[in-house]
Amino acid sequence: MKNKIFRQQQGVVLIVSLFFLLLLSILAAAMSQTNILQLQMAGNDAAKVDSMQRALAIVDAMIDNTDNTPVVGDIGYRVCPTTPGPNTTGCNQTTISLPADVAAEVLDAGIEIDYYVDRVGPLETPAPFFDEGGSFSADSFKVARQEVTVRFDRTDANLGLSEVTQGYLRLIVSPPTIVTITE
Repeated sequence: MKNKIFRQQQGVVLIVSLFFLLLLSILAAAMSQTNILQLQMAGNDAAKVDSMQRALAIVDAMIDNTDNTPVVGDIGYRVCPTTPGPNTTGCNQTTISLPADVAAEVLDAGIEIDYYVDRVGPLETPAPFFDEGGSFSADSFKVARQEVTVRFDRTDANLGLSEVTQGYLRLIVSPPTIVTITE
């Protein structure tokens, strides 16, 4: 009789252990799926940051070279690269060139890139200074308002798309005004 009960318990222990093993397997599979998704999200974030950094490097290179941002035209005047990209339209001038070191650093195969400079203000406006009533050398400066736009597209390599538009004021020295006082 004692042997019969012991054999029944052995069968129950096997079923209970198989049930726990099944639960642990389901839990492990769910956790591995979650970890895979987290790894993919981290990779997407890294690609996003990389694309944004590369786009900002191009913006900085364009602003550093005053030949890339000429103060010409009126509002809406667009200056594009010497070889405009597929999404760059409405170019009035094609004279922007990136330095070779910047181009080598930020451009890889499979990248579609568009960049241009737009006029967003009149040709020259007074510079924004705090003391407008004073008579000092700041009156001799004007500014030109422009925007640099860079579209950095790596969707063909599943690495995302970044578009940066940065506005800036270009300081222009006005010719000095000579005032003659006669008595």
